Amino acid sequence: MNRRTNTALLLALSLLTTAVGADVRLFLWQEVRDEKSGEIQSGFFVAPQAVKEMAEAEARGDAKRAKMLGEKLPKTSWMYGIVLKGVATIYSSDTLFLFEPMPCGSELKVASGTVELDRPKGTMRVALKVTQDGNPIDFIGNGTYPIPKAAAKKSR
Repeated sequence: MNRRTNTALLLALSLLTTAVGADVRLFLWQEVRDEKSGEIQSGFFVAPQAVKEMAEAEARGDAKRAKMLGEKLPKTSWMYGIVLKGVATIYSSDTLFLFEPMPCGSELKVASGTVELDRPKGTMRVALKVTQDGNPIDFIGNGTYPIPKAAAKKSR
């Protein structure tokens, strides 16, 4: 390959990587109070846009659309849920729970990192490492996401 081809290939790969990262969304935010402890818990999902659309259709009870969207998803599709325990701006492995809701809610072991909630800015930064095959790796859902306006307005 010549220099022009190499440059074009590198540019295409960097754009693809940027697009894939930009495609990830935070959605289905919920806040509840634990009945036993009275502790407030916030939960949400992170996934690529196509998975988000399928999950939201399923949450609305639109099984037909959810099935249609699900059949179009690539085999490498993913979705993770994160539950934040208590009232804080920074959550660590002691105060968060990371899980894969499909197929059956398996927990991911958080090796290190934090989830930082900035209500005044309306953003959340996920920066976690998870354990895979005994080794810490970057969590695929790391990034900075807008949070729902209702969640951002709550003062804690």
